[in-house]
Amino acid sequence: MTWDAGSIFVVAPPRDGFLAYTRKGREQSLWVRRLASATRGLSAKEWYFADIGFKLGFRQGWGQDFDMRFTMGSGLVWLNPSEDLIALVEATDHHDTPIRIHLWSINLEDYHPLAVEPILVPGPMTLGVPVPRKIVDMHGDFLALNFDYVCSPSRTIMILNWKTGIVHLWLTGFDWVKCAFLSDYYMLVVAADRAIDEGTDRRGGPLLFIYNYQDIRGLHPKLHRKEPCVCQLGFPNYKQPMLSRNIELSTLGSHWEGTPYFREHAPFYMPRSRAFIKPMIDVNDCPDIWEGDMYGRPVDSIIHLIPLPLLLHYAGKAERNELEVLNATTYDRGWANVDWKEWGPHTFMLRTHGSCQHAIFGTKLVLYHEPTKNAHIYDFNQRRIKYLLSRQTLEDINAQVTTQIGSTRREDFPDIFDDPIVCRLACIRTVLRPPWLEDTSTALALDMSEDTLIFLSRDKERQGPRYVIATF
Repeated sequence: MTWDAGSIFVVAPPRDGFLAYTRKGREQSLWVRRLASATRGLSAKEWYFADIGFKLGFRQGWGQDFDMRFTMGSGLVWLNPSEDLIALVEATDHHDTPIRIHLWSINLEDYHPLAVEPILVPGPMTLGVPVPRKIVDMHGDFLALNFDYVCSPSRTIMILNWKTGIVHLWLTGFDWVKCAFLSDYYMLVVAADRAIDEGTDRRGGPLLFIYNYQDIRGLHPKLHRKEPCVCQLGFPNYKQPMLSRNIELSTLGSHWEGTPYFREHAPFYMPRSRAFIKPMIDVNDCPDIWEGDMYGRPVDSIIHLIPLPLLLHYAGKAERNELEVLNATTYDRGWANVDWKEWGPHTFMLRTHGSCQHAIFGTKLVLYHEPTKNAHIYDFNQRRIKYLLSRQTLEDINAQVTTQIGSTRREDFPDIFDDPIVCRLACIRTVLRPPWLEDTSTALALDMSEDTLIFLSRDKERQGPRYVIATF
C-alpha cells in the first residue's frame, strides 16, 4: 500500500496498530486507520472525522510549510486505542495563551463521553519566543506534555488527568527531557545533563529518574528536577560530553494491567513482561559540538533498550527502602540510586553510524541501512532465543547469513565511555531486503506495528515523497 506524501500528512505514527493522517487543504478533517494484521487475521478499518472544528498543529497553516519528515511523532495528535481516545492539539496564532487539547472518541467520531470539554494548558513565553507544547505519552487517565523552552535549563514536563484536568506532576529545570509511563504509578524521566567546558555550552549524557506521578503532595505539584524521586539509575562515565539533543523515549507495543483487551487491539499488544524502554542519544564525534549538525556531517547515535520489568523491579525496591539512598538530610529523604554496574548488564546498547532510520515495537527493533537498502530486525523475545538454541547450537545459528544470535558489541564504545560496556541482553538479528523499496528510493522516516512497517520514502526518479506500508 502506498500514499502520495505530498497530499497525505501522517500526524500520528503507528501506535498499537493504529495511525492518524490528514490531507493537504483539509487540515480540519482527520482519518484514523487500523492497520491490517496478517498475524491475527484482521483487515484494515478506517474512521473519518469530516470536521473537527479547528486546525491541528503548533502554528497556523502547518499543512503548507511543515516538513514532512517530522509530521510522524510530532506530538500534535496522540492515539490511545485501548481507551478509545484520540488527543488533538489545536493550532493557535497566539502562543502566549493556553493551548486547547481536544479529546475525541475514535468509534463515536465525536468528543469522548468522559471529556466533552477541551483541556486548557498554560502557554508561557521565554525571551519573547513561544514555547512549543506537545503530547509525549498517554496511559489510562493520564496525559504527559513536554514544554520545549528556548531558555535552558527550563524545559518542563507536565502530567495531568485528562478526565479531570488536574495536574498531578509538574517537573522543571531540565536541559533536555523526555518521559514515558511505566505503570499505573511510575513514570520514567530521561534528561540530558549540561557541562560547561572552556566556555562551550555542551550537553552531557542522559540521567534516568523514576517518579511516582500518583503521589500528589499539596495543591502545587510543581517541582524542580532536584526534588526527591523514587530512584535514579546511574549511567557509565563519558569520555566527553554527548550531543543529547535527540533524546527519544518509547514504550510502544506494551499492554498495561487493567486495560480493556478487545479483539481489535489484541494483535498489537504485548504483555508487560515483553515491553521495552528506548532512550536514545546522539554521539558527538566532532571537535566542535555543532559541526555534525550544521555542516551536514552524520552524527552517530546510541540506541539503548531497557526491559520495562527491570525498571519496575528497582522502583519497587526503592519503595521498600532496599536501595542505597543519596543526599539524604534531616529535612530531605534523598533518593535511591542504582549503579550502572548493577542494572546495565540486563540491557542492550547499539551504536548506529550516520543516518540510520529505526523503529521499535514490543520486542522488535528495526534499523534501515540506506547504503545497503537492508532492514536489520533485532528480536529480544528471550523465549524464541531459547527455542532456537534448543534446536541448534549457537555456532550453527551464527554461521547463517541472514539470522544470528548476539548481544551488545562492547568494541563499539571504547571511545565514548570510560567504563567498560557489558550488556548481556541477547537478541536475534535478521537481515531482510524490503522488496517494496526501489534502489533509487531514500527512506526519510520509519515506524512499525507488530507485523507492519511504514516508510516515508523519496524516489529520486519521481517527484515528492510517498508513504509505503507493508507487512514483514
